[in-house]
Formats: sequence, C-alpha cells, structure tokens
Amino acid sequence: MTPTAEPAPDFAAANEPRASARAEPRFSRDLPISDALRDAARSWTVVTALCLGVWLLVRMVFFVGLEGSDDMFYLRYA
Repeated sequence: MTPTAEPAPDFAAANEPRASARAEPRFSRDLPISDALRDAARSWTVVTALCLGVWLLVRMVFFVGLEGSDDMFYLRYA
C-alpha cells in the first residue's frame, strides 16, 4: 500500500480579503458625508487652529509682554 500525497492546503487564498473590502476604503462606507461637508469640516479645524494660535499670541503679548515683563498689561489697562 503506497501513501498518496494530498495537495497542500492553500492558506494564502483563504486569508485573502474579500473583493469588496479591497475595492474601497473602510471609512467611505461608514457615513454618507458629502465632499462639501467633509471639506467644510477640514477647513473648520484649520480655522480653529489658526484662531487659537492668534489668541495665544495676543495673550502672550498683553499679559506677558514682548520681553517677558508685564509692564505692557499695566500700561494698557492703567
């Protein structure tokens, strides 16, 4: 009795992602957000970051002063 060789299992094909998973990224299926709304959300974060930077700069100038003293604050609100 001679042993018969069984074909090796094809593990690579079993681990291959489905065709639908490869066709589009995951986040595009989550919410039906239009491109205009997505761009507005991105620009909102940029505008918020710029406003925060300007606010911190103004706060530093008026409360600390350009040279590290608080004279400017007292002169402004004397």
